Amino acid sequence: METTPHESHSARALRESQLNFQHMAENVPGALFQYIQFHDGRNHVTYMSPRCLELWELPPEQIEQDSSVLWQMVHPDDLPAMAESVVKSAQTMSPWYFEWRITTPSGKQKWLQGSGRPLFRDEESVKWNSFILDVTERRRAEEAALQLRAQLQQAEQLEALGRLAGGIAHDVNNVLTVVMGFAESALDTVPDDAPAREDIAEVISAAARAASLTGQLLAFARRQPSEPMVFDPAERLEDSSLMLHRLIDGRVVLEYDVARDVPTLSMDPAQFDQIITNLILNARDATPDGGVLTVSLRRADEWVELAVTDRGVGMDAETQARIFDPFFSTKSHMRGTGLGLSTVHGIVNAVGGDVTVQSQPGAGSTFRVRLPSSGRPPAPTPESVAKTSAPLPPRILLCDDDAQLRRVLERVLRRHGVDVRSADEPSAALLLLEGWTPDLLLTDVVMGGGGGVALASALRERLTNLPVLFITGYVNDDLSRTELESGTDAVLRKPFRNSELLDAIRRAWNGV
Repeated sequence: METTPHESHSARALRESQLNFQHMAENVPGALFQYIQFHDGRNHVTYMSPRCLELWELPPEQIEQDSSVLWQMVHPDDLPAMAESVVKSAQTMSPWYFEWRITTPSGKQKWLQGSGRPLFRDEESVKWNSFILDVTERRRAEEAALQLRAQLQQAEQLEALGRLAGGIAHDVNNVLTVVMGFAESALDTVPDDAPAREDIAEVISAAARAASLTGQLLAFARRQPSEPMVFDPAERLEDSSLMLHRLIDGRVVLEYDVARDVPTLSMDPAQFDQIITNLILNARDATPDGGVLTVSLRRADEWVELAVTDRGVGMDAETQARIFDPFFSTKSHMRGTGLGLSTVHGIVNAVGGDVTVQSQPGAGSTFRVRLPSSGRPPAPTPESVAKTSAPLPPRILLCDDDAQLRRVLERVLRRHGVDVRSADEPSAALLLLEGWTPDLLLTDVVMGGGGGVALASALRERLTNLPVLFITGYVNDDLSRTELESGTDAVLRKPFRNSELLDAIRRAWNGV
């Protein structure tokens, strides 16, 4: 720093101090400024350091000329609290601190942190020396951490809820299998013209509806083993059209738009049915005054795209953000379970697809599901095994820990000439092999004493080629579920009809 011979020591010290301050103001990571707030509401920035250009995208001169530009950038939701923080600091002469959002002239969203200390207060104004820092990255990191923590908590809650839902569904499925089994047996003994036939049919129909709900619970809980196969989704949709029409009332018209070149899918066909059913039920409920529901199916590159469109009430952005949350429902608690769309979301994600929604209030909604195509031809449909042409295995070992379920299964099988021996746990089942050899094992999966998978393994140490049919409504551990899904043994899901049980046994025994 150059000095003149006539410059006093104090003047040189002042110049040096000013240069040091200027150097500091230009190199600190934020902006230094001096702010005056007048009691009549006016304010003025008497000094702003050059780094303000990085924060507000405005030069110091413009801010010093008109400080209102700073207030104009403040996010509307933060403005009242920020103004209150300044007033409180002025009234108490306490340090000022605040964090707020701004939108810069170029449209950037930023978080700023301000701190300062009042220098003096007179009858007209209060003056602060303050420092402003850009804390956008820190706030984003904090928000990301909060979201991650919330997601982790939700995942833990959903896991606990899934185990609870799966356990409940297991017990309910046992009861429904018993109800359907005894009701169908009773129906077989009632004359065609008897009034009781209609009542029994209603019991079976109600049990089937309850089975649909437990299926949604298990799909949500991901406690149900899947049975993937390659199939034609267009044919599957056509086969289920009659059932889908029964889901809607007369005020709603169901239309189909199916392309000719829809590729095959590789997934559980029953889960594909669940996706369609839940989307149509949701669209039906969103169209209370009636209208047209459109189901479209087409190829989209390497994907199969399923879309369900309604012209109903539609949804706002807030509802769309939560529409796939478990137990979230826009319907009354008497009508909606809040599981339908979350079930769709869970199934689609599990097979590597995605589901999106487009909607506006009053303009209806379109749910679009993309599923990965298999690139393979459909699997051959197992030949229909007629009861009269394909016999049942002469001897069946039955193992299930539900006494009522064992009784109904024993009754159904014995009516068809099968020698059935049953046990309530694997160890008891193994004792029945003394002097008796079964032709097929019919076993539950979730039981005490090791479970059905372990029982099948133990039996095959003695009877290497013993056919096994697992009956299950719930798999409570990952190991059993993995073995079921990766193995070759047949699986029949509870609840089931008597005819479904007999057909499954025939297929398992005949290797179809």
